[in-house]
Amino acid sequence: NLIQEQKVLDAYCYPNFNTDYGELSFMVNPITDQSLEEAKDLILEEIEKVKQGDFPEWILEAIVNQYRLSMLRRAEGNYRTFGFLDAFIKKKEWIDELTFPDQLEQVSKQEVVDFANEFFKDNYAVVYKRKGKAEDLVKVNKPPITPIDINRDDESAFYTEWKKIPKETILPAFIDFETTIHSSELSEGVEFNYIRNEENELFSNYYIIDVGKNHDLKIPVAVNYLPYIGTSSHTATELKQELFRYGLYTNVYSRNDRSWVYISGLSKNYEKGLEIMEEILNSSVADSTSYNNYVDGIIKDRNDAKLNPRTILFSGLQNYARYGKTSPYTDKIPGEELFRINPDELTALTGTLCTYPHRVFYYGPGDADDVEALVKQYHKLPDEMTAIPEEKVYPELDIDECYVLLADYDMSQANFIMLSKGEPFSKELYLESQLFNQYFGNSMASIVFQEVREARGMAYSAWAGYNSPSRADRFFYIFGFVGTQVDKLDMATSTMIDILTNLIKDENSLEISKRAIRNTIATERITRTNLFFQWLDMQDMGFDTDIRKEIYDMMEHASMEDLEAFFETYINEKPYAYLVVGNVDDMDKNVLQGLGEVREVSLEEIFGY
Repeated sequence: NLIQEQKVLDAYCYPNFNTDYGELSFMVNPITDQSLEEAKDLILEEIEKVKQGDFPEWILEAIVNQYRLSMLRRAEGNYRTFGFLDAFIKKKEWIDELTFPDQLEQVSKQEVVDFANEFFKDNYAVVYKRKGKAEDLVKVNKPPITPIDINRDDESAFYTEWKKIPKETILPAFIDFETTIHSSELSEGVEFNYIRNEENELFSNYYIIDVGKNHDLKIPVAVNYLPYIGTSSHTATELKQELFRYGLYTNVYSRNDRSWVYISGLSKNYEKGLEIMEEILNSSVADSTSYNNYVDGIIKDRNDAKLNPRTILFSGLQNYARYGKTSPYTDKIPGEELFRINPDELTALTGTLCTYPHRVFYYGPGDADDVEALVKQYHKLPDEMTAIPEEKVYPELDIDECYVLLADYDMSQANFIMLSKGEPFSKELYLESQLFNQYFGNSMASIVFQEVREARGMAYSAWAGYNSPSRADRFFYIFGFVGTQVDKLDMATSTMIDILTNLIKDENSLEISKRAIRNTIATERITRTNLFFQWLDMQDMGFDTDIRKEIYDMMEHASMEDLEAFFETYINEKPYAYLVVGNVDDMDKNVLQGLGEVREVSLEEIFGY
C-alpha cells in the first residue's frame, strides 16, 4: 500500500521475539517534501487497517507460502546455525520450529484481527532521525595515547594450541566449471546454463544481458522502473499479489555493463514464475503518475547520497580521483531531463533487452531438458539477435604526483583514502597480490591494522591493499583507508605513508597470512547459484578455471623475498591522491598541504549534480 503506490520512498517492519518480551519495529523513509510525522502517520494507518480486518482472506495462505520460502532459504546457508541457537536460548523444541508453517496454516483472519487490536494501541515509541546542528555538545578532553611496541613473536596459549591443528584438517573443494554447469544453446546468441538443486524445492531463474548504463544511460532508469508498474494483464498491485500468493519473488537490476531480470521461489510454481517474468518484460504499461513519483524517488536518493560521508568518500571522491569530472558514477541523466522522458519509451526499452545476446541461468530441482523446454516455450526471442551497442569508455586518469581532494562535511571524524593507480590487470599480478593483501592490510592481523589502530590508537578502522579490478581491461589500484579523529590526521597519514614506503617484515606474520589464505580456501564451499556467479566473475577477469587452486598452491612456497619483490615493484614510492572527508574548519591546513596540492571540491563537482 505504501511502497507500491509510492506514498513513501521505503518502508518495512520486522518482529524480534526475546525470551521475556518481543517487539515489532517499523521503519519508513519519506518521499521529497514529506515530513517524518506524515510518514509515521501512514504506517499507523496501515496498522489500523489490520485492526479493522481490511485485508483479503487469501493473504493468510500467501503468508504461509512466504514463510515456507524464507525458511527454506535460511536453511540453505550457515545462517541456520543461528536458528539452532535461537531455539536453544528460548527453550523451543526444534520440531516446533520445523512445523511452524503448519501451525501458521491454522491461524484465522479473525485471530489476526483480535491480536492486532489487543497489542497495537498507543504503546509505541517513535525515533526520528533529522539533519541539523547539534546544540550544547559537551567536549571531552582526550587523554594522550602512548604507542606500544608490538611483539609479533609472542603467542597466547590459545594460539599455541591452535597451531597444533593439522594443516589439512579440511581439504579444499575446487570447482570444475565444465562439469558443474550444464550449458547449451537455446538459439543463436542465447546460452542456457543449468545447475541442479539437490537440496530443496527452490528455484532461481535469471536473464543476464551484457548491456547496461555504459551502453545507454536510460537502461538502468528503465529496468528499475519495472517494479512500480503493472502490465497489460495486471495492475502493479495485482502483479505483486500474484507473486506473493504463489511464493515467488522477482527483481531487476542494472549496473554499468550488465543487467539482470530474476525470479525465484517454490519450484512447483516455476512455470507460473516464467509466465510472470515474460509478462513483466514484454507487456509492462507505464503511466505518468507512477513515473513522476519514481523520478522524485531517484532525485531524493541522489540528494540523500550527499548526506552520507561514506558515499561521498567511497563512491563520489574515489570515482572523481580515478576518472575526473565525468565518470561511470557521475554520468547520469540529469533530474530535469528524467522528467521529460516519455515513460512509454522506457517500457519499450526493457522489451528489447532480450533481443541482445544473453544468458538464461536456472538453478533448481527441475530436470534440465524439462526446464529448457519450458524456457523455449515462454521466453520470447526475436528471429535475429540485435548486436550489443558499443560501450562508453571512461579513461582512468594517471596519478603522477601527490595531491589532496578535500570534501567538507560537518562531523568530528576525518576519513581519508590513499589512492594510487597500479598496473593493468594480469593473471600473474592478481595471484601475487593475494599474499600481499592478506599480510599487509586485509585482516585484523595485518600490518596496517596493527600499526595504525592497535599500536598507535589512531584509527577507528584501517585497511589497505592492492585492489584488483573486476574486469580484465582495467587497472589495479593501491588503496588505503583510515577513519580517525581530526586531530590525529597528521599522525595517521604519516604512519600510512611510512608503512607504504618501508615494508615491515615479520616471518611469523607471513606464516599466519599464508595459513589464513590456505585455510580460507580449504574451508570455503561455493554452492548453489554462487557457483554460476563465481564462474561469471572468473570469465570477466579472463580466467577459465577456478583460480583459487593456483592461489592455494602458491601459498605453500611463498616467501618473504616474494613479498619484498612485490612491495618494491608495485607499492613503494608511488604518488597518491589523498581523498579526505571531514570538517574543513577543524583540520590543520598545514598537514594537508604537506601531503600535496590541496583542492577543495564541492559536492556538486563530486556527484555531478
